[in-house]
Amino acid sequence: MNAATKEQQLQQQQQQQQQQQPLQQRRAAAKTAAEPSAMKTPKVIDSLSFLELSRDLTEKEEQLRLHVRNICETRVAPIAAEMWERGEFDRRLIDACKAIGPAGLQIKGYGCAGLTNTEACLTAIEMSRVDASFFTFAVVHSALSMKTIDAAGSPAQKQYWLPLMARWEKIGCFALTEAAFGSDAAHIQTKAKKIKGGFTLNGSKRWIGNATYCDVAVIWARDEDTNLIEAFLV
Repeated sequence: MNAATKEQQLQQQQQQQQQQQPLQQRRAAAKTAAEPSAMKTPKVIDSLSFLELSRDLTEKEEQLRLHVRNICETRVAPIAAEMWERGEFDRRLIDACKAIGPAGLQIKGYGCAGLTNTEACLTAIEMSRVDASFFTFAVVHSALSMKTIDAAGSPAQKQYWLPLMARWEKIGCFALTEAAFGSDAAHIQTKAKKIKGGFTLNGSKRWIGNATYCDVAVIWARDEDTNLIEAFLV
């Protein structure tokens, strides 16, 4: 008898044994096998614990993570559900951000946080853990808005706006998306026309985070004279 024939006989015997079991007994066995406890799935508290990332952190990184978690759990978690029910931005979130530390993530100078990439990611994980929209607010301000000013702004614009934004005294937004083409920057329809003393912007934007309560907006538009896509502070 070869191995294949022997394996087939064993499978047939197992099938016969299963068929001989009472129907209710077979159902009970199937139900038990399908229960989460039977699969020995570990309880997931957060992504860092699940992926065992904390073991690779330095003491400074772990202290930052715990600091951000404490602020989020004590100041954001208690009001998160209320904010969702009202559908409104709560200014207490800005106070929570101030308690976490300066804005700007990896931006150096101007009073910004000057975080490493790892520290910035840990901050993102802990803020999103409590409420994803809370970090959305913070990242639109710190990354999209502030980093655009830091990368492409004039020295005067950087010197004026970045310190205020780093202290969370002025909130920024990032206006790229439009109704017709979404976030496809190459097809932006908003136009910019140079005039004496500045530019006029003509167009409309959609789904712009922080737009309803920001102090400064980074608006992307096509320069009518150069046909280039440029950013404008409004």
